[in-house]
Amino acid sequence: MESQRTVLVVDDEPDLLHALAAALLDEGYEVWRAANGREALDLALANPPDAVISNINMPHLDGIQLAAALKQRGMQIPMILMSANDELPGLPGVVFVSKPFHLDHLLAVVERTLELA
Repeated sequence: MESQRTVLVVDDEPDLLHALAAALLDEGYEVWRAANGREALDLALANPPDAVISNINMPHLDGIQLAAALKQRGMQIPMILMSANDELPGLPGVVFVSKPFHLDHLLAVVERTLELA
């Protein structure tokens, strides 16, 4: 039996954080939650998840800074960053999802990202 994949969901908007976590749980993932990038970094360093889904615009440490901090520490965790901004930077190994998005689309991106990892 394949072990359960872990996804760290990071968003400072509680309703979106809860909705994403619930959808991922329904798909059979183990889900960890963080309300900001600093909290997410601490969680990922203590116990690396299989993937991270993060909002870009957050206090304390934004999604791009989180991706950079993980990479600087040699962690190759697949990152999915969400943003309402259409002009997103090209970051190697980072998948961007534009807000608003359909939940089914995000779940498909998570599945594809984990398959490629």
